[in-house]
Amino acid sequence: MTQIEILVPAVEPSVVSKQITALQKQNIPTVSNGIMEHAKFGFTAGILDVNAMQLVGNLLAAWSVERKGDNADIVFYTIPELSFAKVEENAFKAKVKELYPACSVRVEDISVTTIGTSAPAHVVSDLQAHPDTNVAIFSSLEAATGLPAAMTVAGLKGVATNGFGPSPANLQDIKSGGITAGLGLDLPVLTWMQMDVAARLATGQDLTAGEKEGIPPMQMLEQKDITFDPSKGWTGYPDYAERYAKLWGTA
Repeated sequence: MTQIEILVPAVEPSVVSKQITALQKQNIPTVSNGIMEHAKFGFTAGILDVNAMQLVGNLLAAWSVERKGDNADIVFYTIPELSFAKVEENAFKAKVKELYPACSVRVEDISVTTIGTSAPAHVVSDLQAHPDTNVAIFSSLEAATGLPAAMTVAGLKGVATNGFGPSPANLQDIKSGGITAGLGLDLPVLTWMQMDVAARLATGQDLTAGEKEGIPPMQMLEQKDITFDPSKGWTGYPDYAERYAKLWGTA
């Protein structure tokens, strides 16, 4: 009998809830990617779930206070339409409070519909209205696409910028010094990791510790770290295909 496994990308769970329930009744493994509280919606396993996004919030918080110490005046730009952003935001605020209770953190919404269009102007206006802000963190660094040029035109300086999941355009801005840093998400390995989880579930094998936690490779990337071609994105394991081929016994 052919074994079936279903891989689901980051979608709104309500859109596929009926299908996932039907698959669950047939004992067909389903592996989500970027869906918060995957078990609540009937998925067998989940990558980039709550554990991963809490870690993201913690890492960005630690970077923020390390950068500016107890003088950090932080704005967290969140994207309310994305479910992972709230998990990240809550972890970020809690970790900042734990590390430096005196630090100021405020939250500003950026609509997902403005990414790539008016988001940079929104951020510039916000920073101009709050001149004491010296750290700007983005729940998704894609919201900062085009920001360095907008900040230069506005004459804004001295604000450290960072965020989760830098795109190729963001990586280029980090390389050129327009953005201070980005918490890189290894998308190629994440995708292959999702497939490995499905294969293990289908064959009755245990998941690895990282797969059980749903945490893919991540790395804080600053200018000195962009030694690769930004247009191709970041991976911590350029030989990931060969590694997985060896793991699966197909090398």
